[in-house]
Amino acid sequence: MLKKERRDGLNGQASATAGTGEKYNTSLSLNYRKGKLNAFGSYDFRRDRRRINGTLDQSTTANDTTLLLHQDRSGVNYQTSHAVRLGLDYGLTPSRP
Repeated sequence: MLKKERRDGLNGQASATAGTGEKYNTSLSLNYRKGKLNAFGSYDFRRDRRRINGTLDQSTTANDTTLLLHQDRSGVNYQTSHAVRLGLDYGLTPSRP
């Protein structure tokens, strides 16, 4: 069985990444242990910029009449997301040194 480190205190990890075309990710994770209580949480942020190009051609016929629709679409779409996770652990059995 692997021995798990169980010292009291605060620890964490932060990261940030960037990609081509304005794509960004950041994250932060924190953990705080005091005796049998362990509190933890994390936050993630993501933002992507995407170009959109499209064409739609549609025809509808009813009662000897035909309607034609042509659409061209172009633009920029931004997608943003946030994620938060929180938790608590409490040891019911005596902790080992």
